[in-house]
Amino acid sequence: MNVTLEAKELSIVFIGQFNPAIVNPSWLLLKKLISEPAQKQALENNNYISHPDISQFKLDYCTIQTTKDRYIITSTQEGYFESLMEHTVGIFSYLGETPIYQMGINLAHHYRFKDKEGYNKYCDLVAPKEIWNEKTKNPGLKKIEIRSEREDQYKGEINTYLGISPNFEMGLRIQVNDHYTLYDRSEASNALEINASLAVTMLKDNWENSMKNSASIIENLISHAN
Repeated sequence: MNVTLEAKELSIVFIGQFNPAIVNPSWLLLKKLISEPAQKQALENNNYISHPDISQFKLDYCTIQTTKDRYIITSTQEGYFESLMEHTVGIFSYLGETPIYQMGINLAHHYRFKDKEGYNKYCDLVAPKEIWNEKTKNPGLKKIEIRSEREDQYKGEINTYLGISPNFEMGLRIQVNDHYTLYDRSEASNALEINASLAVTMLKDNWENSMKNSASIIENLISHAN
């Protein structure tokens, strides 16, 4: 094969209205969502931030960041991807009244090409250069984004990003953003609220299908490199 899978990463993102001061290692310990050693390690890590505008800390296999309008949990350890979902469900089960407007499940794969010829050939396939060559010098793929419609009952879209991997020479990163819109502008103007209880239910109910669909999109794209 001309290309190898080198790394995977996952993030879950909620967009809404949050109190960053609540989501911290000591609160997670109080709610029995992490162990005492994990809490101690998180507090002592250089990554730890505690501020009214942002909370950030690192566990063994993930990083959790909360700002006033965004919650993000990320990991590069595939064996713990489902734990990110479980952590998120656990946290917002205690914060069920938190307004959540949008949700994203983001899966990314990093691939390395064995040679420059194969790398350039694939980049030319997904981002043809003919019209660029007319007026630009030595154009090359940096990042492209493709939007597609959802095939379920939810509002939102599927966004696929393909671009240069920052991790490897002759590497590409392909990410699928499974995006859910829980709360649109018209609902906001009518003072309707979509809270975290609904968001975590949607996350649990759609987790398996989301992961399978995103992996299928990524694998289909990279299959054209061989």
